Amino acid sequence: MAKLSYLELTNRILRRITQQEITDVTLASGHGKRVTNFINEAQNVIFTEPVNWYSLFKMRTFSLTSYTASTISFANANPDTIDDSASGFGDFESGTQVYVSGSTSNDDIYRVDTAAAGTLTLQTADTLTVEAASESITITPVTKLAATDFGRSLDLMDVTNGQVINEGYDRFMDEADPDMYNTGTPRDFIYQDGGLRFYPIPSGTVKMRERYWKIPDTLSANANTSDLPIECEQAIIYWVWGEMLQYLNSFEKADRIFQKYALLIEKAKMANDRQISRMHVFEANTNRRGVHPPMLPVEYGGHY
Repeated sequence: MAKLSYLELTNRILRRITQQEITDVTLASGHGKRVTNFINEAQNVIFTEPVNWYSLFKMRTFSLTSYTASTISFANANPDTIDDSASGFGDFESGTQVYVSGSTSNDDIYRVDTAAAGTLTLQTADTLTVEAASESITITPVTKLAATDFGRSLDLMDVTNGQVINEGYDRFMDEADPDMYNTGTPRDFIYQDGGLRFYPIPSGTVKMRERYWKIPDTLSANANTSDLPIECEQAIIYWVWGEMLQYLNSFEKADRIFQKYALLIEKAKMANDRQISRMHVFEANTNRRGVHPPMLPVEYGGHY
């Protein structure tokens, strides 16, 4: 069974409230526009249910790579910059933190505002001491940007060293390494400021495999379909139907529709559990085997 498109979802709901159907969601107005907005809101509401929807599973790999060279210099330029005449900064990312070691006056952790192969421009609050290139200096990534569609974590594996990285919390990191300068093989990580922060700071190149649950993409075009499982489609329709009835001041009928929504979402959860049980990548999520069970939205702190 194929999923309903964004346009089809919209028109099914419009028919339920006896409103004229539309031909293009991008040109919707009035009740049609309100329905299209509510559909995306419904996706977010269902995503935040205490369940990991099987269709939202994602995996990515990335490497944390230190760079060492004697061609690195430091400029007090407001904003200050770390420059490399050999243009070796290609693996670094804007919006992350880096650790400088081996310099005469600039060993510290800095936040990169913009990254280019030859220059790391720091945020304005960071201050450098002018230093010409001469010594062998190492730049090490302290954080890694989260995936753009990241919703919540499943697990993180250090592929290079064959071990699962434990997910911690802010206070643990601060107590374990208050100066944030310890280096070694990463054992722990947290999600902080839109990225992953590691403890200790990687002392060499480390390849990571991250498994996570993505957030549903916002629907915007006629042919778009929801990233949520097909089992959630009726729940989306009924949630939006109920919201529209409330908007139209039909509160008693809205209450009945929301009761039906509650039954549909529970039915979708049961179907989801059956699918998850068939996905062998989630089997035996126990600490005994070194894999942490997935965390639910209610278990995350304020930085989410």
